[in-house]
Amino acid sequence: MKNRYDSLSKICSYNGPVLLSHGTADALIPCSLGRKLFGAVSCSQKRFFAIEGGGHNDPEPPGYDAALDEFFESLP
Repeated sequence: MKNRYDSLSKICSYNGPVLLSHGTADALIPCSLGRKLFGAVSCSQKRFFAIEGGGHNDPEPPGYDAALDEFFESLP
């Protein structure tokens, strides 16, 4: 990859709500890195949505819209 993004250092300085979704079968960016990024989020208003069997560019599965709605409704 020509471009490298230091998402971990960026997310550490962000303190707003976060909904992070990641495919468990992502061959480009392993799900473990998505979980590591999620773990670095300092805000208590955070949610991780695992896409079981999902790859890097797969569409969001059924249930994602409900999770997104729930996340938005949980915000003050």
